[in-house]
Amino acid sequence: MTPIIAIRTAMRFLTRIPIPGPHADSEAEFAWSVAWYPAVGILIGSIGALLSLVCSGIGLPSSFSAILIWGFLIVMTGALHEDGFADTADAIGGGSSIQKRLEIMKDSRIGTFGGIALIALLSWRFATLNNLDMAYWPSVLILSQSLSRLTPLFILYWLPYAREEDKGIATPFISGLNWHHIALAWISMCPLILWDPPRILILLLGIATCGILWGLYCRSKVNGITGDLAGASIIIGEFWLLGYLCLS
Repeated sequence: MTPIIAIRTAMRFLTRIPIPGPHADSEAEFAWSVAWYPAVGILIGSIGALLSLVCSGIGLPSSFSAILIWGFLIVMTGALHEDGFADTADAIGGGSSIQKRLEIMKDSRIGTFGGIALIALLSWRFATLNNLDMAYWPSVLILSQSLSRLTPLFILYWLPYAREEDKGIATPFISGLNWHHIALAWISMCPLILWDPPRILILLLGIATCGILWGLYCRSKVNGITGDLAGASIIIGEFWLLGYLCLS
């Protein structure tokens, strides 16, 4: 039952949707929850897709609709990955050593690099969505929010936790992670291939490439992975997905 129960842990971690029942208290449940990240991404994207249909149905301008949809999704997810992306940008931009980068990532304040990174992210999201016909928004939102959450899985399994002296938000998710958790996550995305096989396969290949390259970069910068770096990988995957879907 642990793999099924872990769905609620993934929902609680990735969204602000109230989920009844006890909280996770085992390493296995935290590890299995990672396998459901892409499935929760489908839910997040589907809510955004529904909102886009509402906006289109009542005749809202595309620019206003794009701001409304992205703003709603950020609130619904608690800006979890955006926070990790900003912290990562500050650490990489302002840290001259491994220890300094890890210290900056623990700082809750956003610096210059983090602020610029968030502006770039929000601009990219707005521009890519706004440049598409609103009829395509539901599919773009579902694909970008689900497939992007595949990006950190290999990294979490492959890289050690970077902070040896203390535990962070990613620790319980990493410690029990195994190959079958990764396999379930990727298998859960297989039905999407039926949507548009050539395009989805390209998107999956790009996501795998983003994950591998980001993992190599994380290893060179901090000798491992942290929660912020894992969150940033999802944003990097989203950059790729939105760009490809907008231009293809």
